[in-house]
Amino acid sequence: MSGERRLTVQETVDTKLVKSGARDELKRLARQRLEESGWTDEVRQLCREFVAQRGEAGTRHEEIVAGVKTAARAKVPDNLKAELLRRIRDVLEG
Repeated sequence: MSGERRLTVQETVDTKLVKSGARDELKRLARQRLEESGWTDEVRQLCREFVAQRGEAGTRHEEIVAGVKTAARAKVPDNLKAELLRRIRDVLEG
């Protein structure tokens, strides 16, 4: 079995989610819940503030993402994280 690479846990989970069709469902659910919670509006504001501080000229998308990523992740509601983890576990156990 030389030359074969073992899948990481993340790759294994992702593969199972894709094969089951749950990955797209979970993405839709996450988008919906983030919109309902106001998270998307908060992140848009973070992006606006980042661009205002840096100046619009020459600010690239990648720089904005890197600049707001940590704060945006921290703002994801805990109940959404718990719901997604529960649903992922259900798919993996099923």
